[in-house]
Amino acid sequence: MKNWEKILITAPLHTIPKPGTKAYRIWRALVDGPVCEDELLQIAGKHYRSPLQQLMNEKHGWWFIHEDTDERGVIVSRYLDGRHLSCDWELDAQARAERREQLAKKSADKAEAEAARTAKAIRELVKAEDLLEEINDRIKQNGTPKDAD
Repeated sequence: MKNWEKILITAPLHTIPKPGTKAYRIWRALVDGPVCEDELLQIAGKHYRSPLQQLMNEKHGWWFIHEDTDERGVIVSRYLDGRHLSCDWELDAQARAERREQLAKKSADKAEAEAARTAKAIRELVKAEDLLEEINDRIKQNGTPKDAD
């Protein structure tokens, strides 16, 4: 049985991207097997990351797409989780749930980091405002130098 047939048996229909879209072209290539980054560029152009992310988030039902990296950590290829090709609805659902959890964890971690950064940014803003106020007060007390006009 071909991967295409396995996907049609396993995946919920609403998760399959609309034919003709960049997301569909990427998804179709991934169904056939691992896809290198250069191939993704040929399939969907230089802005392929957005449709790839759509496949991996709620819009297309959290397809679990793995990355292969080289020794420097650079992504060299991507492939669908094998459970999407298992012909087993529960395994497919498990892969989607794991991807959803992975994305939610990443989002929560980012929100937590941003919250910590927000406090630091506010402290810096207060310092900058205080400094500006201090300088403006000195200028008022001392008057504006004649050569400043």
